[in-house]
Parts: sequence; structure tokens; C-alpha cells
Amino acid sequence: MNRNYQDLPTEFKEMLPIIFSSATEAILVVDRSGKILMVNPGATRLFGYGEGEMEGVSVDKLLPDALQKHHAKLRETYYEKPHARPMGVGLDLEGMKKDGSRFSIEVSLNHMQFEEKMCVVAFIVDVTAQRRYQKQLKEYSSQMEQMVQERTAALEEQVIETQKAEKLAQQSVETYKMIARNFPHGTINVFDRDLRYLFVEGKELFEMGITSEELFGAKYTERLAPEIAQLAESNLQKVFEGEAISFEIEHQKNYYKINAVPLLTDEQGVSQILVVEQNITDKKLAEQEIEKALEKEQKLGQLKSKFVTLASHEFRTPLATISSSASLIARYQTTDQQPKRDKHIARIQSSIKNLTNLLNDFLSLGKLEEGKTQPEPCHFDLAELCQELIEELSPLLKEGQQVSYIQSGTESTVFLDRKLLHGGLVILLSNAIKYSDENQLIRISLHLNSHETKIIIQDEGIGIPEEDQSGLFSRFYRASNTGNIQGTGMGLNILKKYMDLMEGEINLESEKGIGTNVTLTFKNATGQID
Repeated sequence: MNRNYQDLPTEFKEMLPIIFSSATEAILVVDRSGKILMVNPGATRLFGYGEGEMEGVSVDKLLPDALQKHHAKLRETYYEKPHARPMGVGLDLEGMKKDGSRFSIEVSLNHMQFEEKMCVVAFIVDVTAQRRYQKQLKEYSSQMEQMVQERTAALEEQVIETQKAEKLAQQSVETYKMIARNFPHGTINVFDRDLRYLFVEGKELFEMGITSEELFGAKYTERLAPEIAQLAESNLQKVFEGEAISFEIEHQKNYYKINAVPLLTDEQGVSQILVVEQNITDKKLAEQEIEKALEKEQKLGQLKSKFVTLASHEFRTPLATISSSASLIARYQTTDQQPKRDKHIARIQSSIKNLTNLLNDFLSLGKLEEGKTQPEPCHFDLAELCQELIEELSPLLKEGQQVSYIQSGTESTVFLDRKLLHGGLVILLSNAIKYSDENQLIRISLHLNSHETKIIIQDEGIGIPEEDQSGLFSRFYRASNTGNIQGTGMGLNILKKYMDLMEGEINLESEKGIGTNVTLTFKNATGQID
């Protein structure tokens, strides 16, 4: 359809001023000297002026005093090379209300011929709230505690009847046509009772690759998915009953805010409605990021709370042991009392080891939660690592406990993260020692071939009840039969994260009162040193 705005019926010419007046954005038309020729109600509300107070005033008065002189130079530069400038081009702009208060704004500019002279049309949006949230996101991205406020207020019904001369009316048609066409981040629409397009313009059309001509006469809801179309039609039909309405829809992975008001009426009631559709996808994505940040903050708060509870409980026992043993050592001053001193020194060393392990667990979990731990694989001798581990943890062995080592084959070179594997094996062997009684055997078995590497740690300890086994790898989880045995419930959770980083598998088999077998499996981990 080839459309000529100059040939529009009178009712459409009257409709365009209504669109101008009903737009939620502030709109100014300014001549080359900076004098304001036209404003819409959105502009008077935004800058705090009364009706008729802004026309004829210099646009520089809408800026802070310190910027007015500079703005006059910028304005003259723009007129020398006029061009369309969209919203949000990296400029940090401020406006000044009538009462002198300052606020952040975004401005979209375009130029036109009005009464045979060039003028500038400015779309102005108050982005004070947006600037505030951007600053908060930058400074407190991990601790965001509030949602981004909606930037667009509900569209208010404004009907303004104009009686102008034919020439001025024709110029108004062109002015409002350009205003609608440059409407940012959305479209301005007029629908009949069947929700068919009578008028549609806006930058969103160009971004979607659609022309106004393609939509004239088409039904709005036919462009939407069935479930969305039903919601939209149900809401828009209320506008034909005289109700202004606002709602949101999702279409083709974009989010839109819909504001609708009654427009023209006839003997049968409202015959046309004005619908302003704004793309709020960026705002929605920002809200989702804030929700994620809040959720992460809540989880971090829970972790800190659990840490304080565990620390106060788990640190108390080894610290009490260290304190009492240190006091008793001071009493044993003769040579024949050396065995007693050695006994308490061993207790102190064991308690310090427990505290160190506990602190290491908390530090490891913190780094894993923050994503700071990344695998760094290298070639190393796994058999040598196992022997070092047995020697390292030998002070923790109870009376009569022994650790046996079995290896199948002679090749033991692997390509894994040595530090992560060492930490995981410390967790498993420490648990085997802690949950086994005196005089019990603990086994470490190593099986390597060209396809996989298996490490098996087996104990004859208290075992794990079947009903507890499903939650073993959860954070702070402990089996019901651990009783007074010290522990934080973090070890297996850390082990699972280590294994995930190394792309390994864990298989745990346990029977209460019989013991536990844990098998760590790595595919294609063997290899010769380059």
C-alpha cells in the first residue's frame, strides 16, 4: 500500500496531535536560535513547568547553569551538520527542572523543516533511576539488593482537539509523522475494534525488518503466539470499554510493555484505541541479572552463617585440647616425665593438624564457590603421590591402625591436576582413619591401564547407613551415625567439586558397621611424559 500522509482524512490529522500529546516521552521542537516552538504534556511534566510556560523559552534553560553556555555552542555545531542521533550514545547528560533540581536524561535528536526553516525535534527520557542502578551494578554487582524500577509510567489519556489553518495542519501531519517514526525502542499504533492496524510507526519496525505498509489492515494478534494473542486481545478489548490499561508480553524472545488508551469514539462507543508498545528486553535482562546476584548473595549469606555455626563448634574441641595439654606440659619438669610430655605434645600436634585441615576445608570450599579454582593438569607419578600421602597422614593413625598400598602393574604416570587429586585423597584417607576403630586396616589400591585410572580407598569403619547415602556429597551433610566424631560435612562435597573439575567419577559403596569403599575413576588419564 502506498501511503501519502498529506492525503490523510481529517480524523487522522486530528489524531496525530493526540499521539504527540499522549506520548510518555518528553518531546520538544526547537528552532536554530534555541527557542522552544512546541512541547508535549510529557515535557512539561518532566521539567516541572505549567501548560504554556515552555513555548518561546530558550532550551538552554532546561540545562544546569554551568552547561548552558557550552550547550549553545553544541547546538550551533549540530545545525551546521544536522543528523539523526539515537538514544544512548554514551553521553552523560543532565536536565534541570523549573525548581532548579537536576536529573539524568537521554536525548534522541532529529531535524525537519517547519514553516520553511529547519528545526530540531528532541525526545527526552528521564533516566535518573537507570543511572542510579547502573552505578549500583558496577559497584555492588555481587551484592545487589533491589530491583530495577520501571522506567515507563502508565500512559495517561489525553485528548486535545485542534482547529488550525490548512497549512499549519499539513505541517503538523508531517511533524507528527516524523515523531512517530522516530519513536525509540517500540511502536505507536492505532487499532480499530477488530484490532487491525490503522496506524503504526516506530523504530522497532525497522529493527524487525517490517514496514508500516505491510501491517496496515493486518490484525495485531495474528503476529503473536496463540497463548500471547489471547492475553493481548483480552486486555485490549477492555480499552474499547473506556479503560486505560498497561501490561507486558513476550514475543520472539523480546519483552514488551503495552500501554493503551481509548482514542476516537462514535455512537457505538470507542471505535479506535491508541497503543504504545515499548521494547523492555534490556530492562528485563537487567532484572534477571539482579535476581541472580541476589540469589548468589543469599547463598553466600547462608554459607557464612553455616560457617560461623560450624567454626564455633568444631574449633572449640581442638583448641580446648591444645590449652589443657599446654598447661599439663608445664607441670612435667623432670626427665622421667618425658613420656607424659611427649603424650601431650602429640595431642597438641594432632589438634593443630585438625584445625589446619578444618581451615583448609573452609578455604577450599570458598574458592570453589567463587569459581577461583581451575584445574592445572601435569604429568606426575601417582604411586609416589600415594606413598607421600600415607606418610603425611601417619600421625593421624589410631593405635593399631595400618594403611596398606597395592598397585597393579609398574606404570604409574598420569596426566591430572596433582594438587586437586592430593586434596581429594587427603579427604578420603582422613575419613577412613577417622571413622575406623583401632587395629583396623585401611587399603589404598591403584589400578592403571591405557584406558582408565582407578584409585580405591577401602576401610573397615562404621560405614554409612543406606538412607544417608543419597545426600553425602551435599554441603555440610553428615551421616546419622557419626555421633560425636568431629567433622564439618564439607569433605565429600569438596571432593565432588574436585572430581568434576578433573572430569573424574566417584563411586561410593558402604554398609553400616562393615565399612566403606570409594573408587575414583579417570578416563584416559595415563600417558608418557612429553
